[in-house]
Amino acid sequence: ISTSISTCKGEVISDGAAVADDTKRLFLPEEKGMVSDYIYFLMQHVTTCNMEDLVVNTSVRGNRNTTKIGLACRYCAKDPQNSRQFLYSSVVVLCNNISQIPRHLLKCHFVSDDLRNEVVKRKKAYKKDVKENRKKLKMMDALKIVWGRMHDDSDFIATA
Repeated sequence: ISTSISTCKGEVISDGAAVADDTKRLFLPEEKGMVSDYIYFLMQHVTTCNMEDLVVNTSVRGNRNTTKIGLACRYCAKDPQNSRQFLYSSVVVLCNNISQIPRHLLKCHFVSDDLRNEVVKRKKAYKKDVKENRKKLKMMDALKIVWGRMHDDSDFIATA
C-alpha cells in the first residue's frame, strides 16, 4: 500500500494527485534555439509537480519515504485524481523515459485531436533531425536544464 501527498503552488491533495504549477517554465523563450524543436515542444505540455511523503514499496528495498519532484501533464492535471505524473529519480532516468510524455499526450482524454496530430508530426521531424545530426544541444544536456529548473538548482542549469 502506498500513500502520498502532492503539493504544487502550496495546494495539498491526497492519493498522489498533483496540481499544475504554471508559474515555472522548463525552458525560457531565448533557449528555444539551443534545444530541438521537439523537446522544446514537449516541455510546453508538461509542468512541474512535487510529490512529498511518498511511500515507495519495492520488493528489494522495502518501504521508504522519499520526496520526488517531477513533471505532470498540463492537461489532465486539471483533474487531480486522474492526472498523469512523470516522477524520475535522476536526469538520466528522465532522459531514458522521455518517450512516456508523447505517448501519454497521444492517449490523454484532455488533449485535442489537433495537438495529437502535432505530436505525431513533430516526432517524425525530430527523428529526421536526429538522423541528420543537427547541431543543437543533445537531449541529455537539454534535459539537464529542465532538471535544474524542476529542482530550482541554478548550478545544475549552468553545467548543462
